[in-house]
Amino acid sequence: MKSLVTRKNMLYGSVLVAVAAACVPPAVGTVVGSTCAMCSVFETKAAVPAAAKAASPTTRPVDVVALAADLASHGYSANSPLALLTAADLLMQASPSALSGKQGTRMPSVTAKSGTPVRFDAGAMISSALAMSSGNANVSALATQLQNRLATGAKGAVGGPRSAVDRVLSNTTDVWEISFRGGERGSIRVEGDGDTDLDCYVYNSAGTLVAYDNDLTDYCILDWYQSSAGSIRLEIKNLGDVYNEYILSTN
Repeated sequence: MKSLVTRKNMLYGSVLVAVAAACVPPAVGTVVGSTCAMCSVFETKAAVPAAAKAASPTTRPVDVVALAADLASHGYSANSPLALLTAADLLMQASPSALSGKQGTRMPSVTAKSGTPVRFDAGAMISSALAMSSGNANVSALATQLQNRLATGAKGAVGGPRSAVDRVLSNTTDVWEISFRGGERGSIRVEGDGDTDLDCYVYNSAGTLVAYDNDLTDYCILDWYQSSAGSIRLEIKNLGDVYNEYILSTN
């Protein structure tokens, strides 16, 4: 995986500006819908209660899981045991529960690509850090502390973050149906392996597009206001010619 800083750059802002410029919202008081599908996202965001836009106890852990994913990526690619241990610590703090709801095959079989795969599991990250450390006493001490915490079997909190690791095949779309509580912000992060462009779209139960991230990276940030309890449809589109293994986290 490439670093988050490299992949999430000004391109994201450029795409949003370009889309906004192409949209001409209807006149105030009319009931004629906009011809630009993306305009509904901007119009919906404008009506979101201010309290729903801020980070909350349900959305902060999603960002923690996403940060852990990025640190794990860096740790594996840079052979950094401290990055892996920090990622393991953050993942254990967030304690995400398993996310279900993918439509179709989970983790389809593929011919492995070159490079080191990211194992997004606290135990695996601790073990890898120890293997990289060449017996460094400080790394060993920190790893032992984390292993002891892991052994207590901490579980994800009720209503806490959810996470899954999966693969979207080349030039295909993964679809997830995910349930959300109402009256609060919905938050999704998708962290790809850096090899292809991933575009992500969220549709509510009425089929309305409520959030999207279609920049030129494979890191998607998706936030919207979930006005009532129900399921959303998440589409993760792989625009590349090889598979992309991604980490999906949500509240």
